This record gives sequence, structure tokens and C-alpha cells, in this order.
Amino acid sequence: MSGGEDRADGERRREIARSQLALYVETLQVTMPAAQYELLMEVIRMYVEAGGGRIRIKMDGEERELFTREVQKELLTLIGLLGALEPGHEDRGDLVVAELGDGEHIKGAMSLVPVAKAENPEELRRMRERLDSAAGQRRADTAEVEAIARASGMRSESSEGSEASDDEPDQDDGRGTNGGRGPGER
Repeated sequence: MSGGEDRADGERRREIARSQLALYVETLQVTMPAAQYELLMEVIRMYVEAGGGRIRIKMDGEERELFTREVQKELLTLIGLLGALEPGHEDRGDLVVAELGDGEHIKGAMSLVPVAKAENPEELRRMRERLDSAAGQRRADTAEVEAIARASGMRSESSEGSEASDDEPDQDDGRGTNGGRGPGER
């Protein structure tokens, strides 16, 4: 193919990806309860504004109730569809949400993966172990930084425990990063 044909093919695939995303969002809007849809769109907006990857947002009790496993799965699906808009990554729209399960440091992990990987329990176990190890390291690093901050007087003992509980599932946005949440993150 010539350079012009490659560009035309790429633009055609991006247009298909835009159409798939638009249709999916429209479907969610009519099938999800309005409060859940609005919360999902707010999280997606923040994700896009942050340029992808991890985002931290504190949720109040009502938002936590609205942010169910199903909403979290839709979030990952939308992240995949958004990723398909990036030139050369149109295949991200074909990713599926896979349940990875619980580890020592993560609970209810899920990830965007190709269908073949979603059907391979050994691969999913390895993914869970990698995410779990990374979550354990993040927690250890955070504890060390907080201890240094307390010792230096930058953080008081009374400010501990102000983070929300870490009972939300960890998620992987399909780019090898944990797009899930730690304490107080959405």
C-alpha cells in the first residue's frame, strides 16, 4: 500500500472507532440509571483530561454506592474504546473485561485484555500476581513516604486515616498500568 492508502485506511479505522464509541456511549445513556451514567461520564472526562493512566478522586458514600462492579466494567470498556481512537491502536476496541480475582493486596481485580488472554486462566493468574505485587509495592512506598513526612513534621498523626477505605476493586486499563484505585481513588 502507498502512504496515501495507509493514511486513508488509518482514518477509516479511526472513524469506525469513533462511531463504536459514540454508539456505546449512547447505549449506556439509555440503559444505565442516570446517576450512574453521570458518574461514569465524569470519571471518563477526568481520565481523558489526565491523559489516561491512573487518576485519583475521592468518592463520597453515595458515589461509592453508584460505582458498582458493572459501572467499573463499563469504565474499562470505555477506556478500551477510547484507546482505539489512537492511531495504530485500533485493536483496543476489541478488548474485553476479564475478572482477575483477589490477591494479597488487591481485591476484585479486572483488566482489559484480548479475548484469547481472557480465555487463558494461567495468563489471568500471572496478570493478577503482577498487579498484586505492584499494589503491595505501592502500599509499602506510600507507608514509607508517610512515615518520612510524619518524622519531618510535614504530616501529623491526626491526619492519618483520612483516606477512604481500600475496598474498591483494582483495575488495569489494558495498557500495562493499573488503572484501578487505591485508597480514595476512582
